[in-house]
Amino acid sequence: MNDTIQDDLWPHFETLWPDLQDVSPGILLAGGYGLFLKQQWLLSQHRSYRSGFSDSISEPGTKIFGVEPRTVIEIDRWADHTPRSTKDFDFIAGLDLIASPTEQRRLDELLKKHDFKVVPENARWQFAKAIDKDRSVVLDFHTPPPIQARSDVRVQSRRVKPQPSLGQSGIHGRENAETDGSELHPFSFKFRNLEIVLPNPVTLVLMKTVAMRDRWQASQNTTKNAAFRDLEHKPSVACFPRHPSVDRARASGG
Repeated sequence: MNDTIQDDLWPHFETLWPDLQDVSPGILLAGGYGLFLKQQWLLSQHRSYRSGFSDSISEPGTKIFGVEPRTVIEIDRWADHTPRSTKDFDFIAGLDLIASPTEQRRLDELLKKHDFKVVPENARWQFAKAIDKDRSVVLDFHTPPPIQARSDVRVQSRRVKPQPSLGQSGIHGRENAETDGSELHPFSFKFRNLEIVLPNPVTLVLMKTVAMRDRWQASQNTTKNAAFRDLEHKPSVACFPRHPSVDRARASGG
């Protein structure tokens, strides 16, 4: 890792992530922090490859050794090689996790163990943990809406909830249609001895595009003050390695 990059969230993530994976191996890291770690990994792989050594790129069922990660825009042409920091974790929790009383109980214990507390205004899908006197790290759970009716989950006010209710325990998922299909072709990579799993690039693009649209719409709300409407103009850098099959198809004229 580049020591000049500030990452105050890593000490909290490196202990939280293995516990989450132990409760539900299908949980995915998304949002800005997922992209932040992925960009750091890509840059470290790029440097390692140029120096003659490279770790593996992985997609479930596939391991590729000794190759440089291929990106839509070549790394040497990136305008900014410094990943943006963020202040929260976004996790995609599948419907089966929301519906499982056993996994929900374990998840509730896990969040308490890591000192995450419910954010009252976004109860049970958003949690926060104080990391010093003036700062907190926020954790959001996103869940796709059920495509077909299910007896074990229900959707109410943009919340995907277990059915029957677990009361004041466990989690809800913030209903997020952009996460539908996120479990297909997840992208995993090893970073600082952790196997990190992100959703596929289509899901990440949809989530970031919709988030930017929402920020833009908020900036146009003239009933809010200028500070609320001010947008940060530096864009996020979304880095999506190409799978080798793409290159094989191009080489064969496909």
